[in-house]
Amino acid sequence: MSRYFSRPAKPIRADDDWWYAPTPLLPSLSVSDHEPTDTGLLDVRGDPIVRAPNPMGFGKDAEW
Repeated sequence: MSRYFSRPAKPIRADDDWWYAPTPLLPSLSVSDHEPTDTGLLDVRGDPIVRAPNPMGFGKDAEW
């Protein structure tokens, strides 16, 4: 996977379309957030270019 990629524009959503759960949510597993970092650059279509975080898993630093 390339370390730098362009993020396409997100679709517009209304703020009032929340899902309502009448029962409490069941516990689930979670992992730490690994959000891409914005570089401040734009590609030819005007989409922002972002840097991907280091991948999780087994491997050598030279392989990433």
